[in-house]
Amino acid sequence: MFWSLSVPKGSNRDYDGCNLKKMVVSMSEWNRFPDVLVFVAEFDFLKERGVEYAEFLKGKGVKVELIETKNEKHVFHVFRPDSEETKLLQSQMNEFIHSF
Repeated sequence: MFWSLSVPKGSNRDYDGCNLKKMVVSMSEWNRFPDVLVFVAEFDFLKERGVEYAEFLKGKGVKVELIETKNEKHVFHVFRPDSEETKLLQSQMNEFIHSF
């Protein structure tokens, strides 16, 4: 739905600009890629894409942490900012950022 606003007319999520698999990057460049934290929600319609992204980066040697929030949907933290799940997500983000 929103992808049509982010890619050229007639393109989809497999457009080169948003599909890392189509990037031509040397291993020495992948070795400089920073650590990545990927969040997905159990019932998120983009969960599969997030997991795929994390696995792709791991396959390139990037240090990746994948965190799945159970029993939640896409952008739950926006719709339920005071929930325990949102507080945990914020804490995990904070911990990741401060690990550098």
